[in-house]
Amino acid sequence: MAGVKPVGIFSVDPAIQTCPPWAQFALLASWCDFAEAVRMSREMGVWWVLGIFSYAPDEPLAGVLPALIARIDAAGLRPYLVGVCYHEEWYGRFKGGEFDTLTTEPGMHLTEAGQWKGAELIHQWVGQQHAAIKAALPGVPIAWIDGYVNDDRAHGAWWYQPVPDHVDVLALEGYVPAGGTWAANVEPFLRHAVATRREPIVLIVQGFHAPGDALWGDGPTEDGLTGTARWMAHPRVVSAWIFDWHSRPGMRGLDVLVMQPRLLAAVGV
Repeated sequence: MAGVKPVGIFSVDPAIQTCPPWAQFALLASWCDFAEAVRMSREMGVWWVLGIFSYAPDEPLAGVLPALIARIDAAGLRPYLVGVCYHEEWYGRFKGGEFDTLTTEPGMHLTEAGQWKGAELIHQWVGQQHAAIKAALPGVPIAWIDGYVNDDRAHGAWWYQPVPDHVDVLALEGYVPAGGTWAANVEPFLRHAVATRREPIVLIVQGFHAPGDALWGDGPTEDGLTGTARWMAHPRVVSAWIFDWHSRPGMRGLDVLVMQPRLLAAVGV
């Protein structure tokens, strides 16, 4: 049943992740106050997924992890970590042209040959960084965050998103874009992950609404939440992670969503 599975909150905040009382775990960005996070763990029972987001994607982690680990241990945070992630949506961001400094070839993402080459480069690079994380935080599961995973080259360069080495958990985004449906935009990718990978799946749930936005102007929708509830009962899905962009001009976060009660019910709260 969905209700027995942990539910977390995912929101990047400059200071510290706010954590509603129903959330068992939350994202903790690497720039946050770790001492405050430990206080929240001790007083509220919050567990943390460390988001290593403070460094440029082309910066080797081996050189910066010692200082990060020193901060973690000085605060006493290590016992409260249930996961760690290193950036997110690597392949989608590459296809959007973000990683020219990593690829060293501006515009690589614009050609089929470049997409094949870029995917292989990202797969290798992130796997190397994951190895450094494993050595620094032994026993802390590494989560891979993306819209979908696909190790099969037969689907073509655009859809090739192989899972890097040292990944323990797949955190997959179950978002229905404006004008889309769960059946077309989410279901096939979750089914493909279940069929081709062995890692447990954390379902990332849309907890935001952007009125008028070309992609996120519709959700969360009843169709999407029905799909969410159904997949929360799937044996491979171990928890839900609600992605909440803080409310601000042009963005409505979970705190003001009309669909909030329905969303929480869909994940078992």
